[in-house]
Amino acid sequence: REFQLLSKAHNVDKDRERLEHEAMRDSLTNLPNRRFFKKQLLSLWSVCRRDGLPLAMLMIDVDHFKKYNDHYGHPAGDSCLIEVGRALGEALHRGQDVLARIGGEEFAVLLPNADIDGAGTVAERLRFSVESRQIRHAPGVESEYVTISAGCAVGSPCEGIDSGVISHLADELLYQAKEAGRNRVRVGAAESDWSSVVPVLKTNPGQH
Repeated sequence: REFQLLSKAHNVDKDRERLEHEAMRDSLTNLPNRRFFKKQLLSLWSVCRRDGLPLAMLMIDVDHFKKYNDHYGHPAGDSCLIEVGRALGEALHRGQDVLARIGGEEFAVLLPNADIDGAGTVAERLRFSVESRQIRHAPGVESEYVTISAGCAVGSPCEGIDSGVISHLADELLYQAKEAGRNRVRVGAAESDWSSVVPVLKTNPGQH
């Protein structure tokens, strides 16, 4: 009876771990989801602040994804997002980097201990990885193939600044990338007080 009780408790623990794992995964792409990403952001913000290391965050959108969905249908749209997720994952070469699908056609990346040059290199590699998949886009879109736009904010976390500020600044840079024509990257260095970012790197299609 004691063995049976121990076995049952072990199975309960395994089921709990499985449910917790599933709760942190995006069911479509099998990437970490928004919940997991927020948890990792808090953790890495704390670690980088303690150790005096920079942290980079990328906000990524699939360009004109609604037009893709409208033309090819939602099943094809789901397949496209899965392929984009794979392309992004293959472009990240460090085990400590975090990639997640945070909703719809939006993805996000955390790059701990990455400076401006390093973050810019990774951001452009992500962009090129998706474009080089040559997933044919919907007719009428300026790009023949599916592309992404990315905004990347880089700075050193400091005491008294909430981790959410880096998401806001990365969003601002993503907006700039879209306004400039999409299929491009904007990388910015955060001010010391994280009040804004100074764009320091711009990449356009064709720059790898």
